[in-house]
Amino acid sequence: MCFVVEMPLTEIEIEGVQESWEKVSSGGPKTTGLILMEKLFNTYPASIAVFSHLGIPSKPDGAITVSDLASIGGVSNHAVSLASRIGKLVGLLNNETELKESSTEVGRIHVKYGVTSEHVDLLGSVLLSVISENQGLSNTSELIGWWSKTWNIIGNYVKTGLKE
Repeated sequence: MCFVVEMPLTEIEIEGVQESWEKVSSGGPKTTGLILMEKLFNTYPASIAVFSHLGIPSKPDGAITVSDLASIGGVSNHAVSLASRIGKLVGLLNNETELKESSTEVGRIHVKYGVTSEHVDLLGSVLLSVISENQGLSNTSELIGWWSKTWNIIGNYVKTGLKE
């Protein structure tokens, strides 16, 4: 998925995205993060290499479950961090300066793990898929459009941080 720069989000779009995130993350950051990671690894198996430091084993059948991931302490911790960070960034959508600083910092932190712009796009694609599935939305729904716009903004800032 290719993300492009979009016009800033409207107040209605921000509210819709923030309310949507509350629903998606209602199971808590650990569960939400594990669901995102499960979807990422099963949709894009090569992405597991970026997380090799967490000790995620390869499975003969290729399918990684939330239970598999939850049993690895480092993965559970990262899942909490992932969902919490997304929640924080979504919460900053009304403050472009802080959103830019926080998103760019995410990129800077992840350079040492070999994260690339492509990985940022893959996560965005997975995030949109999880939101769509969670809320029964089609890929053409207005809310998914708002989320796409949101990830374009956040993702571009993260990519900037990857280059610093």
